Amino acid sequence: MTYADIRQQINSGDVLGVRGQGLFASITRNVQRLGRLGAHSGITHAGVAWWVEGRLYSVEMDGKHNVLRPLSQYISSGFGVDIYRCPVQFEQMRDNYDRATALPIRYDLLDLIRIGSRLLFGTSTGQDDDKHLVCST
Repeated sequence: MTYADIRQQINSGDVLGVRGQGLFASITRNVQRLGRLGAHSGITHAGVAWWVEGRLYSVEMDGKHNVLRPLSQYISSGFGVDIYRCPVQFEQMRDNYDRATALPIRYDLLDLIRIGSRLLFGTSTGQDDDKHLVCST
């Protein structure tokens, strides 16, 4: 399937599960497998699709900020992308979406270790607030 074919299947608001490559992605996949995430173990990063003036982006976190990354960058790097349909029309959730992406959710290596610990040993990752959320959870 070509990138042009994939683009036609994606709507704004769809969740994108990126299947990355490299050492960090390999570690992430293996920890998720050990954590029994099943078919989702291969997803190493998540974002939300957003069409802006005819270009398809993934809205995601880079650890410090919300960023727009052209989806073509993932495809050209050979990364797989799983598409999960948004259950409502994007226009219906636009205000909430803008509010949710206005403030960054920061995370660092310690947060990633907490996530791995939760997956492997069932420990807590912290509180359910904006300061303890990471795309993997």
